[in-house]
Amino acid sequence: TIGSLAAAGACEAYPLARGSEENGWVDVKLYIDEIGALRGRGRNVRAEKLAAAAGLAGLSIHGDAFVGRSKTRGKNLDFSISDLSPTSKWCADARVAHSAAAAAAGHGDTEHLASGEDDEGRFDWSQTDDEVEVRVKSLAPEGKGVSKRVKVSYPGGDTILVKVDGEELLRVGPLFARIDPEGCAWTLDGRDLCLSLEKGEARAWAKLTLSGNA
Repeated sequence: TIGSLAAAGACEAYPLARGSEENGWVDVKLYIDEIGALRGRGRNVRAEKLAAAAGLAGLSIHGDAFVGRSKTRGKNLDFSISDLSPTSKWCADARVAHSAAAAAAGHGDTEHLASGEDDEGRFDWSQTDDEVEVRVKSLAPEGKGVSKRVKVSYPGGDTILVKVDGEELLRVGPLFARIDPEGCAWTLDGRDLCLSLEKGEARAWAKLTLSGNA
């Protein structure tokens, strides 16, 4: 199921609507490719508009997306084509709920999330409230079985360490803020190293600089 894929890290699940007493304890989740941007997938404008209508403004969604509705900790519920409309009632209710939660946490609804690339074209990055995605270009060696030769770790939760055949290839730290190593993942796209870093706390990163050994 999509839920099991999300739990395994194959996709990311965004809560478009959280179950509450007001909505009858019904959740609506948007399932997307966890590293779609790093894989070079095209922007999914329709999914972005739906997320924005539900109160999750500023999401950059790349690749396919799926929407599911269920009872909180319960069975799946029908989600009709008409429910995909940004003007649907559940979207309006979810937007109000997200706005109230953001105000209570002291955040703006459309807080800017920085992203970009370095001047030399070595890497690019983007972020959500919870994650930072980084593509380091042409870092891995060529040849078969490269993924078995590459090791990525996150010492101290504030550093990225990449080794190939036991030799240190890249060390970056300290990062702008701490990350949760248990929630981080990486993959190779050709020679590019794609990193998905789970933030230690949900706050915006102002910058990302790969100023370590490269």
